[in-house]
Amino acid sequence: MPRQAEKSSANTEAFDDAVIKKEITLSKEDRDKLFAAKSHSENIMFIQNIILAILNARGLTKTLYPMQILRIFYIARQIFEEQGRMVELEGPVRVCGDIHGQYGDLIRIFNFCGFPPDSNYLFLGDYVDRGRHSMEVLILCLAYEIRYSNNFFMLRGKALGFEPNKDRGGNALTFGSDVLDEFLEILGVDMIIRGHQVVQDGYAFNAGRKCVTVFLAAYYLGQFDNAAGVCFVSEGLEVSFEQLKPETLKHDKSNNP
Repeated sequence: MPRQAEKSSANTEAFDDAVIKKEITLSKEDRDKLFAAKSHSENIMFIQNIILAILNARGLTKTLYPMQILRIFYIARQIFEEQGRMVELEGPVRVCGDIHGQYGDLIRIFNFCGFPPDSNYLFLGDYVDRGRHSMEVLILCLAYEIRYSNNFFMLRGKALGFEPNKDRGGNALTFGSDVLDEFLEILGVDMIIRGHQVVQDGYAFNAGRKCVTVFLAAYYLGQFDNAAGVCFVSEGLEVSFEQLKPETLKHDKSNNP
């Protein structure tokens, strides 16, 4: 075993020993002190080990210790706190919509479009719930997340203004093309890429191609025959789409809840 791999394995085993000693019973403050004592390089090695374990697991599952999961959350929180509310990115980048714990779709997209860091990804959210492998999805997406509100929006044809979203209830809203035009003008951008809505082809344009919806969870909930779609933004900010069509996935049952 290479020296670096030996060191990596030793770090993981040492951390697992801490789990056996029931450090999970520590207070949050004490746990955070323990995690904060780890160096940046140790954290990178720790995350890499977890990712490799998940990718190499048979049956799309891998048992993680509670302290490992808490350490992952701690590292993720540090990343989010260091970033601003808005993240400025440069192309090329692939923008992905909802995954909903459908780990198989995430791996298929990585196989099709390239694994990070060879390909850059921006995930719009909704990683977890409903699918069978939410934790695996969450961990693999850690380095590429951008946070946003889950309370809106859906574009409504030629309707104007904001209205309550009857399908979602609560304080969710829908918006019309006038709202979209005003928002684009304020931000000085040409188009919005959004998720949160199942679309048959994995992507769909609205409002004269000023808004595009992307959705990554193919055969969503086992109730739809939708494709998985990814929006590719080139270095020159040209937009194209990559798609895994339903017929290519029809024999794969791993996504069904």
